[in-house]
Amino acid sequence: MMNKRAGVLLASLVITSAAFAILPAYSQNGGKPPSSGQPAYASRPPLANLEIGAQICGADPLPGETKDEFNSRAERENNTPDWIWDDLDAMQAAPKNMTFTLRQVGNDRVLLANGGIDDNAADRLKTALRNYSPVNEVWFNSPGGNSFVGVQMGDILRQNMVTTRVKAGSGCASACSTAFLGGMMRRVEPGAAYGVHMFTTEISDGTAKAISDQSKGGKSSSQQMYNDIQWLGAKGATERLQYVQRMGVSTHWLDVWSSTRPGCMTFLSQDEMHRFFVNNIE
Repeated sequence: MMNKRAGVLLASLVITSAAFAILPAYSQNGGKPPSSGQPAYASRPPLANLEIGAQICGADPLPGETKDEFNSRAERENNTPDWIWDDLDAMQAAPKNMTFTLRQVGNDRVLLANGGIDDNAADRLKTALRNYSPVNEVWFNSPGGNSFVGVQMGDILRQNMVTTRVKAGSGCASACSTAFLGGMMRRVEPGAAYGVHMFTTEISDGTAKAISDQSKGGKSSSQQMYNDIQWLGAKGATERLQYVQRMGVSTHWLDVWSSTRPGCMTFLSQDEMHRFFVNNIE
């Protein structure tokens, strides 16, 4: 049987401007958030399994997945280290809309970016960086959200030449993993989860009706709709490639991103993050 924390599928990333989705709750304690509602940023013991990665797709069979393939995947996901589940809980406990809070950490001014990447998160980030200037680092704890806004946030972070970090006990997934790459210097600590997957587009009721109507128009209409979908997908992938290259990250990151279906999440290992230049400082 699959770990009940994987009983709910990872939400697919929404790239529309009107709405976004974040990770649903994963929990062995009923999904109860920390009493403070804030990530703990706790230090963790230097255990070897804090360096490994994982992929999680949830408790339901994937399209085209055989029974044997499902059982094999379920066994693999059951062996996902507890700290990854804990980090998922920390992301889920974050606010729906991202908040930005300044904290003085030693000599550094740190901006805590906590919550989902909503449609207006990039505007609030720009305002926070201006109002709290100078900001040395931005620490993320986020389950993701609007993919387009994640790219906008990354560009804003790069313009401000700040360092981005995910602390042990926190996580950064989906659109957050994209925004994170905007840091001039970047560090995902051992014991912090960094998850990527291919985005999806949430269609409106009107679009769903248009697709249905076109499908009734015969093969020609359906072919045109299929061509449009292919074009939009290729366009989005090209834009993401340009962004990744602009941020100085290896295209191997894009390989993992594009090969991880929206219903799944791949959490990169420390080795992968170093090889892909996601982590570029110790």
